[in-house]
Amino acid sequence: LGRLQYELIQMPQITSEDGKYAFDGDKAVNVHIPSAGPLRQDTLDESFRRAALFFAPEFPDGTVRFVCHSWLLTPMHAQMLPETSGIRLFMRYFDIFGFKEDPKDSDLWRVFRTTDLHDPDALPADTGLQRAYIRLLRSGGHSGAGVFQAHRKFSSCHVISAPSFDKINKFWKTSLF
Repeated sequence: LGRLQYELIQMPQITSEDGKYAFDGDKAVNVHIPSAGPLRQDTLDESFRRAALFFAPEFPDGTVRFVCHSWLLTPMHAQMLPETSGIRLFMRYFDIFGFKEDPKDSDLWRVFRTTDLHDPDALPADTGLQRAYIRLLRSGGHSGAGVFQAHRKFSSCHVISAPSFDKINKFWKTSLF
């Protein structure tokens, strides 16, 4: 449906520590970001709008819940990338539930198109994203293992505290990959 891809999923049973927000086997729309070009506000807005309309019949309460688990949503991108980057724009659509550093840098093959990251100086530095990750690797830092988020512009916000993230992360690893 436009720039993004979507899949209807069942969330695990999870409740925030304060009991205010919960997924109780609820349906959600999982968002996938294909590497098919830039992330621009007009194409993202249109894609989410189309998805909300398409999946609306699945959500009788009128709230289409979007979720995403992606290295693109790593909070460190807010410090690493310029305000105008498409990745930072995409991040603004979501609220972060949790974050895990990935000492293996498992998703950086997406940035460099190689899994051989042992020598940062040998990696391609053609894009701002590549240069930012080279700086991170040189400093001994690591990428994020993934971030679980809930879409906030086209649905209500469901916030789950970080301690519940381990349960969510286990769900993503066993159910989707």
